[in-house]
Amino acid sequence: MILSTREPEVLLPLLMKAVDALCADRVHFVLDLFTTAKVEQEELSGVRIHENRIEKEFLRGADPTARQVYLCGPKPFEQIILEGIADCGIGSDQVTMEGFAY
Repeated sequence: MILSTREPEVLLPLLMKAVDALCADRVHFVLDLFTTAKVEQEELSGVRIHENRIEKEFLRGADPTARQVYLCGPKPFEQIILEGIADCGIGSDQVTMEGFAY
């Protein structure tokens, strides 16, 4: 999973709590967190912190087989992800998008 946020102190605890409650014993969960904010790294098992914004090159090498991509974010974020996964051969039929603008 990829999360890009300016507010990791808000979103990360919510996400980790949901993962623990729903699938911690059945799924190997790995989160790539992209943020320029300071993150306390205590007890963040399965979280890889990237202290920058995501770039499409990060997605290089993604395996296009049997993948479904769920995408929600502001337009610049969506564009980077869509370009990155397209470069890997992941087609638009494998992408489910949710509106982010409100």
